[in-house]
Amino acid sequence: MKSAKELSAKVERLSLLSGLVVGLGLFAANHALAAEYYVATTGSDSNPGTQASPFATLSKGASTAGPGDTVYIRGGTYNPTGGFTFSKSGTSDTNRIKYWAYSGEKPVFDFSKASGHPNGFTVSGSWLHFKGIEICNLSEDTNAINAVVISEASNDIMELMNLHNNQGSGIFISHGTGGHLLLNCDSHDNYDPTSSQGDGQNSDGFGVHYQAAGDGTSTTIRGCRAWWNSDDGYHY
Repeated sequence: MKSAKELSAKVERLSLLSGLVVGLGLFAANHALAAEYYVATTGSDSNPGTQASPFATLSKGASTAGPGDTVYIRGGTYNPTGGFTFSKSGTSDTNRIKYWAYSGEKPVFDFSKASGHPNGFTVSGSWLHFKGIEICNLSEDTNAINAVVISEASNDIMELMNLHNNQGSGIFISHGTGGHLLLNCDSHDNYDPTSSQGDGQNSDGFGVHYQAAGDGTSTTIRGCRAWWNSDDGYHY
């Protein structure tokens, strides 16, 4: 007959094993929930968004993906007729929504055919991560038009972005925001010829504007380069 001490040790081992199994189950469940979607110039928004049958538009990817998911953007030139809005949020640093260039490929969003003078990417979602995307050829009327505008959001990452030849700023971070990271991005050759404030007065490489008390921690700009912008390279 087992002693009380032996029974207690056995119960403790079973409890530890049960906890490990439950933990592994939760880990697997969390990872099973994360999905990958694909966007390609040859795709269709009626496709399921798999690598073999990708979406055609980034808008479809953004409306489909949720926290923890990744939207991979295949290389090639996209010619959107309007801007993109990213309002859906991730939930934490380890559960972001990611919009990444597919490995080894370069997706270019050329807005030269867009109508109505939209901003390129308008971001109001938090805990997002954009990586390896090129945005160019946005045009203005009397207001500078920016490649990326982040407003009323927090803790977003912009990494390895190439923002150029736009009639506004490369990245414009505005009201109610904080905790963003701009990492190894390039912003260059941006120039706003017809802005109401004067020729070339509103095209920063990277601009952090209109922040107020309570907007959160500062934006960090690390490893980024700015050149040949008509206003400031960095406006903080």
